[in-house]
Amino acid sequence: MLHIQIIDEARRYYDFNWMDRHYHNWAHALAVVGGVQVISGTPSPELMLAAYWHDAVYIPGAGSDANERCSAAALNHAVKFYKTNENAEVIEKAAQLIRCTSVDHHLTCLHINGDLGILLDADLFPLCLPYEDFVENQIKIIAENGGTYEEHKSQSAEFLKQFLECREFIYHTDLARSKWEHQARANIERYLKE
Repeated sequence: MLHIQIIDEARRYYDFNWMDRHYHNWAHALAVVGGVQVISGTPSPELMLAAYWHDAVYIPGAGSDANERCSAAALNHAVKFYKTNENAEVIEKAAQLIRCTSVDHHLTCLHINGDLGILLDADLFPLCLPYEDFVENQIKIIAENGGTYEEHKSQSAEFLKQFLECREFIYHTDLARSKWEHQARANIERYLKE
């Protein structure tokens, strides 16, 4: 199902250079793919498709779930030549997963299971990187949105604070919690104090 052409097509979306993708780029997509593989072990085809395509379209400040809807639409457009009766359901499930990677889903107080929980956790894997890398990612996210770190660090901190306040755990899956929760929480707490 995961034809190399579909993955190459995803990379083309990420590499489209009308803007600088400092953070939501192909390297981030590959990190999410890696996170999915760590958490799942044997991820479903729809989960892998969603991991590759989840930020294929990213326009800073688009708001709500516009980027997620557009990324799902991009996947559907890109696979039209590979779509068969056998894989149509996989593609639709992948598109639905992508549509659910919005900030609202990331910040929900509900515990999310299954493929969506895995995808959301993999998307938040960078929160548990060593602190210097964690801060570097915050700088990239701010730059991607057209700001400077000095001007927008407090907004970044306020956003991250929500991960500590919205539910008991940052991560949904038991494996992500056991591997990443402590460091991610420590990173955010340190960031809030600086």
